[in-house]
Amino acid sequence: MERDLFLSIGVVLQVGKGRDVGLNQIAAFEAKVASGNGEQTLSRDVYRLGQLFDLFRMLSFFFTSVGFYVTTMVGVSVTLFSPSWFDADVICGISRLHLSFWLLYFKVLGQSNSG
Repeated sequence: MERDLFLSIGVVLQVGKGRDVGLNQIAAFEAKVASGNGEQTLSRDVYRLGQLFDLFRMLSFFFTSVGFYVTTMVGVSVTLFSPSWFDADVICGISRLHLSFWLLYFKVLGQSNSG
């Protein structure tokens, strides 16, 4: 029982719509999501939900909405400012240099906002 079997191999490409996925589009999408989370946080519905949730559902709700941004901000702040919390002798003066750059940055930022 031998059959002649002919197989043809074709290359199949899946092509979708051409969308711009540049950094500007990604930043615009992130801004849209963040502003939606901000408006959601200020609504009375979230306050009413918060009164009904138990601890675990409240934590889940928090970390899937505005908590993501809060924890990201805390993480970035700790990463940026933690070298300035150490003694300068421990890390060879890098923390003082780091702190002086940050103070200079905030001074320049303050001057550009006031003028």
